[in-house]
Amino acid sequence: MKNTLLAIALFCATWVAAQTGYPRIEKDSTGQLIVLMTLEQAQKLDNSSDILALFEKMEADIADYDYACIKVINQQGQVITSMEREIKNLKEQVQTKDAKADSLQANISSYIAKEVTWKQETENLKKINEEYKDEIRISKWRNIIGGSSSGLIIIGLITALILK
Repeated sequence: MKNTLLAIALFCATWVAAQTGYPRIEKDSTGQLIVLMTLEQAQKLDNSSDILALFEKMEADIADYDYACIKVINQQGQVITSMEREIKNLKEQVQTKDAKADSLQANISSYIAKEVTWKQETENLKKINEEYKDEIRISKWRNIIGGSSSGLIIIGLITALILK
């Protein structure tokens, strides 16, 4: 049993000692430099190269995504600038509209004042017209009475002159 344990320990020690020297560079029989490594090291290297390819692909995708985001941001910036200009124009139009509304309101007030004055003048003209009608009526009666009495007097005088 001791010998078996000793053999196993010796084998493990050799195997561990053999593992610590890897990877190492050696020359093969043709003189080419080669890298010697353990199977685990080769597997790690292979996995790392797969991960590296994935990272490179992901980096390319991220670059495309960044480009798309920058493009969208630039387009949004242009839209925002356009909207700001449009808002400014609309604010100017609102100010113009308000100024026109104020002007029209002033015109309305002026027309209302003129209408009140016109109504007063119309009432005054009606009163003056009524006064003139009254004066004309009185004047007609005076003319009729005066003309009739003058006519009677003239007829009486002519009759008196003829009879005498």
